[in-house]
Amino acid sequence: MHPGNIILLRNSRVALIDFGAVAVTERAHWQKSRVFVNGLITGDYEKAAETSFLLCAALPNIDLEGVKAKLVEALRAWGSRTLVRDLLYREKSMDNAFSHIA
Repeated sequence: MHPGNIILLRNSRVALIDFGAVAVTERAHWQKSRVFVNGLITGDYEKAAETSFLLCAALPNIDLEGVKAKLVEALRAWGSRTLVRDLLYREKSMDNAFSHIA
């Protein structure tokens, strides 16, 4: 699953789409994905950032606190943009949020 497969709907509903390449998902991965998405829905961006690390197959041997801080900042900015009614979808997308992390 990647950001393009997550759609936030009205009334705090979430749609997960396009599982064409996925035959089986391990329960632990599915549970981590649920925690990540729930963090996005509730605005708990720190939890979402921490959980995103758990979704990675491997992490570089670096201090992740700086990376986490940038990720939380990007997710907060994304959350703010989702509230702007007239903003284009591409500017509200998760893909756009992750593209700002460098």
